[in-house]
Amino acid sequence: MGCACGSDRKVNLVYACSGAANTGNLADQAARKLASVGFGSMTCLAAVGADLSGFIPKRSERSGTNLLVPFPSECRDRKVEIPRPLGRNGGTKCLGSRACPGVLIPFIVSAKNADKNIVIDGCPVACGAKIFQEKGLSFDHFITTEFGVAKGKTSITQELIADVAVQIAQRM
Repeated sequence: MGCACGSDRKVNLVYACSGAANTGNLADQAARKLASVGFGSMTCLAAVGADLSGFIPKRSERSGTNLLVPFPSECRDRKVEIPRPLGRNGGTKCLGSRACPGVLIPFIVSAKNADKNIVIDGCPVACGAKIFQEKGLSFDHFITTEFGVAKGKTSITQELIADVAVQIAQRM
């Protein structure tokens, strides 16, 4: 489903519920690790929950393989459903290269158009999963405490971050 500007590359979006505990920190750092190795693009979980839109920057404002936006913008003939507040009459709009930069795309639209949404929660309260369920979005779910991490007890090291990121990638 996803578009990577003319290639067959899958579009994986990674979300983390960072919470306030060590397990939330691990969720955030594992998501960042996955993005840094090109497994997916990290994007904003809170923006999905708040029904916000994200600005698509110019190609020159991007760095590396990670998109700084919730949806790849230079895809030719990419059609997505645009809600009424964005498209004057709603309906389908092409997000081809001429539509960018300066287009605001709802984070929910980005999630709907991704090949995979990976939600990493820090604890079994699963705030991230609840946001995706409430919005009716498909997702793959991981909870850092299911990797042997004790909330409020386990030290979050670079080795642990890498290990959890690798385990998540292997399970996908």
